[in-house]
Amino acid sequence: MRRPGSGWGWLLAAALLWPQALNAGLYEKGGANGLGARAMGMAGAYTAVAGDETAVAWNPAGLGDLSAWRFGTSFGSLYDGRLRVVNFAAGGPLPAGAAAGFNWQHEYFSQAAEINADALHLAGSLPFTPDERLRLGAGLKFLFGFIPKAELNYSGLGVDVGLRYLLPAPAPGQQLAVSLTLADLDTRLAWNNGFSEQVPQSAVLGSAWRPDASTVAAVDLEWIGSGQQARETRLLRLGVERWFQDIVGVRAGYMVNSSYASTFTFGAGVRVADWDIQYSLVGQIAELGWSHRLAASYGLPQLAPPAPTPEPTPAAAPAARPEIKLELLALPEVFSPRGGTLTDSVVFQLKLMEGDLSLVHHWRLTVARSDGTVAREWTGQEYTEQFPWDGKDQAGSLCPEGTYQARLELFDAQNGLLGQALAAVLIRSALPGIALQVVPKRLLVFADRKPQTLYFRTRQAENLPPVRWTLSVRSREGRELQTFSGEGKVPREIPWVPVLAGRTLDEGGYEAVMVVTDEQGQAQSAGQTFAVVPVEPKIRMEAAPRLVDLKAKGGAAVTFTLNIAPKEEVSSWKVEIRGAEDKNLVRRLAGAGSPPARVVWNCRDQNGQVVGMGSYFQTQATVTFAGAFAFTGPMLAVGTDVGVEETARALALHLTLVNFASGSTTIQVGDFRRLQQAAETVNKYATKYRLQIKGYTDTQEAKGQELELAWERARKVKEYLHYSCKIPTDKMEIVGYGARLPLAPETTPAGRAKNRRAEIVLIIQK
Repeated sequence: MRRPGSGWGWLLAAALLWPQALNAGLYEKGGANGLGARAMGMAGAYTAVAGDETAVAWNPAGLGDLSAWRFGTSFGSLYDGRLRVVNFAAGGPLPAGAAAGFNWQHEYFSQAAEINADALHLAGSLPFTPDERLRLGAGLKFLFGFIPKAELNYSGLGVDVGLRYLLPAPAPGQQLAVSLTLADLDTRLAWNNGFSEQVPQSAVLGSAWRPDASTVAAVDLEWIGSGQQARETRLLRLGVERWFQDIVGVRAGYMVNSSYASTFTFGAGVRVADWDIQYSLVGQIAELGWSHRLAASYGLPQLAPPAPTPEPTPAAAPAARPEIKLELLALPEVFSPRGGTLTDSVVFQLKLMEGDLSLVHHWRLTVARSDGTVAREWTGQEYTEQFPWDGKDQAGSLCPEGTYQARLELFDAQNGLLGQALAAVLIRSALPGIALQVVPKRLLVFADRKPQTLYFRTRQAENLPPVRWTLSVRSREGRELQTFSGEGKVPREIPWVPVLAGRTLDEGGYEAVMVVTDEQGQAQSAGQTFAVVPVEPKIRMEAAPRLVDLKAKGGAAVTFTLNIAPKEEVSSWKVEIRGAEDKNLVRRLAGAGSPPARVVWNCRDQNGQVVGMGSYFQTQATVTFAGAFAFTGPMLAVGTDVGVEETARALALHLTLVNFASGSTTIQVGDFRRLQQAAETVNKYATKYRLQIKGYTDTQEAKGQELELAWERARKVKEYLHYSCKIPTDKMEIVGYGARLPLAPETTPAGRAKNRRAEIVLIIQK
């Protein structure tokens, strides 16, 4: 990389003011140099909160919260005036749930070589899931600046991305959001003297909790990478905000990072009509001084009830007061020329209060927008009491939504004003539609299990004005089971545990219906059906072979046969193989959806290594049904054989055997001496050896559990030889054969008694 030429001293002077960076607009991400007074009043803990035009810079995914276009500007005097910042921002919704915005910010270092830095952000946001709980945002930033005294300038291009996810709320009206923002993924600066550098990347993990519509608490964890003039930094930002009557807001925050001492922030703001005025104060950072920021934003006029009819104000007239007193009524005061449940036109009704209408020579009726622009005008000579209007302007196009003022003026033959009257009318479109989703649509009910939570999720509710809403849950026969209701904004999600009078809903079909009604009586409804399905899960697993010969031709394998019911409701499954003694996981076989009829294990562990001979395992199948209900089947034992010794390399000697009572694993007193004699023989004559302890059962005991009983008998003998006879455990292998390889016929009690045994074989290696 080339070093800069002349003028680099000016850059160093700027760096002395900001130890974290060369240019505060590019590198100084951990101090007071954030965007927006509201965000900095919360110490910048804003990536999961951002839902206004400043989301362009904090988290572009938050642009999706804008229900109308907003325009904002702010001015900041940072670090006791060392840095001046001004910015302009805008953002708003687009069709199909998308949103877009831009921000331009200019920074001026008055005490550091008069450095000027500009950043232009262009960003957009899209819903990533049908319910719009997960939103994705991305943006481009164009960076440019210059240092007049050093005759240096730079330009660059960068990319930011952001994600935000709204978690299911524990109660209506509450909200929990998490976010991730990756900034300056590949932002590079090119200077006019050939020097180039890369802006450090940063990642922010944030969360925001709204216990109600007026309160939010947020936390951000941020990592900023290192660069040519910046070192790696880690930050913690905490912020809270509270609004009173949705008019006055107060906020506070705290931030600390690995480069600066901690500092507190404070802020306040007011909302008047469609205006937002905000102020923030950031405390001392690295003894650089206080930072102040003042911001204002404006939203496009929203729909509001008709303004009260003002008292008539006479225009210039020959007399001191009108000779004719009138009243003009709008019937109805709210209508929608675009259809819907409202009427599609309005009638202006004239009512004579006082005066002589025979004096009227001609009249004029105008309908004007809120800014005074005339949308429609009528004139005539014959007096009439009713003036219908279809909501169209002079060109025949439908007028936009909003409040309009109608003015009727009566004139005499000399064009003198005889009287006038005013009336207000509101054009409003049909109430936006709303969609309802029930998750899950099939509610599985398991015996002795608390039923899962149902979620009634609304879509397009953010497009609705404040309404009265009702959510009814009904049986297929139309019987009301549960009702939720409220006023204001419709919740995005309403959780419900379907238990009535202490018992779960009966099997069958049900319906959820949402109805919303605005102040004018317009109503929209949406519904969705769901079903309650009782489930009795059954899990059965078999294994073949249960005793595996690891030296088998073609490779060793165990085939598990799974019998699961009901298979169509299974969301995931797993078969776990664990050591019988230490219970450690050896291998997990798993998958999504319904399991296959047969699952094959190749006798290898999680690391791909073949398990040892004489190993014993406990296997178990677990099935998860829709709704995250997991059920586990009974344990099933499998083991590996100890193998057959090659006589050319080893000598196998049968030392002794012990017998057991039916169904028992207890070594009988008379066998202790034989075991001690066998151990003495081993310790006296063998140095390079191993013992194989083989357990057996008869055919009448432990039906279905023969392998487990045989293995336990072998284990008891191994324990005795180790603790009482001092045989090292690493010299012994155990295996259970069950009722295989009987010594005597099973037709007599004496024969079966001989078969209930444990054999001890000494393998002397040559």
